[in-house]
Amino acid sequence: MIEDWRDELLRAFVNCDRDGVRSAVRSALNGGLAPEQVLTDLLHPAFDTLGELWARGDVALTQVFVAARATEDIIADLPAQATTRRDSGPKVVLGTLLDGHSLGARLVGTFLRAAGVEVVDAGARLSPEDLVARAIADNAQVLAVSVLMLRSANRVTQVREALRQRAPQVKLVVGGAPFRADPGLARRVGADGWAPDALRAVEAIRAVADLASGRECS
Repeated sequence: MIEDWRDELLRAFVNCDRDGVRSAVRSALNGGLAPEQVLTDLLHPAFDTLGELWARGDVALTQVFVAARATEDIIADLPAQATTRRDSGPKVVLGTLLDGHSLGARLVGTFLRAAGVEVVDAGARLSPEDLVARAIADNAQVLAVSVLMLRSANRVTQVREALRQRAPQVKLVVGGAPFRADPGLARRVGADGWAPDALRAVEAIRAVADLASGRECS
């Protein structure tokens, strides 16, 4: 039965059918699935599958965006015991450096939340100082920075330096078009990790968090 609900949810995602997403979740809840199981057994795997389809070019960004918004709505509407249930992952502050275009960061946030990771969305058009201050204020283990333009990517060095001075324990993960065009750029600006898309951002963030805690050898 869970597989049927999951398939129904994935079809709704692919078809940009937000009513269908709500219907699939409602059917699962009425069928006896606990709210936390909706997150772990339905939303998370269905959204992961959609992300894989996107990475292969089988669905468009628009479909992922609509699914992301629908997923955010569902997570917000589920009972508190489900939405506050987290895995052992890091707390992440996520923001867009300088640029006003925040779709990429919002998708990353949705993938992380669907994976049970606690995320604080700091917004867009943020300065390096803004991002670091928010990471410190929210006691984040990882600061995830999204950029659109190369000029913004080059300013990540200022984020790195501010973290080094004020919060050296916070790991820095970056993403966005400039890093996809030049994978070596992430290392040059001082990032601890980077991801080419929202799906792999979850893996990158967990990898740097594990590295910091020494779990890489487990």
